[in-house]
Amino acid sequence: GAGNTGADEHLDTRRHEGQHDDEDRERRDGDETFVQEIRLVSEASDVIEYTVGGYYSKKKQIDTWHIYMPGASAQSQASGGFAVITDALGRAVILDGSSRFTDKALFGELTWHILPQWQVTAGGRLFKQTFKRNVQNDIPPFALFETASAEFSASDHLLKFNTSFEFADRHNVYATFSQGFRRGGANAFALSGFLAEPGSLLTYRADTVDNYELGVKGRADTAPARFAACGRPASAPREAPSRPRSTTSTAPAAPDRT
Repeated sequence: GAGNTGADEHLDTRRHEGQHDDEDRERRDGDETFVQEIRLVSEASDVIEYTVGGYYSKKKQIDTWHIYMPGASAQSQASGGFAVITDALGRAVILDGSSRFTDKALFGELTWHILPQWQVTAGGRLFKQTFKRNVQNDIPPFALFETASAEFSASDHLLKFNTSFEFADRHNVYATFSQGFRRGGANAFALSGFLAEPGSLLTYRADTVDNYELGVKGRADTAPARFAACGRPASAPREAPSRPRSTTSTAPAAPDRT
């Protein structure tokens, strides 16, 4: 039969420009996020029901940290002491970073009501994610300049199966298998020079989980009752890398996707 279409759109743009810790330091942190999801949902049915759709999100982020030492170069030269070098704007530390993350997915779910008391549901999600991080660090007083970039990408699928049987009025026995995913990511910093970091810290792997659940749930006339067990992880959590020695910021954590 004919279905209903629905679309949800969210646009979130935030910018924090020129935030000064004090008169000699400046931090900037801005991000722009776009999220779009479209679903096609069937009409309610006693036989077959379905949901299909697509998902797209893109996030751009910039972050900078500048330390100003106005007049330091002229003063050091006039005093005959250690030469302090700054750029034309009087900055002694210039740290600039940017990152971009995109997530594309197709998903669907089908429910078959085999009997009025018994239903079976199967669903899946096919997705592709990419993440890129770029940094540029310039510290004129120590003649340090570095640029670095790193990328992470993942393409995978998630599955879900569920069945339930109503053995008494508003009382069901059910079984569920579902998969979860949390993306990995990438850090960006120099692999050589004074601020070198080990290459093993450039990327970190994704987390995955397989969940099995078997239980009974229902509702009594006077109070709700629900019973469920159990779950099993399919992979261990990713290891947290040691903190980089450089001043380059790393990528933020990502939310779970199930």
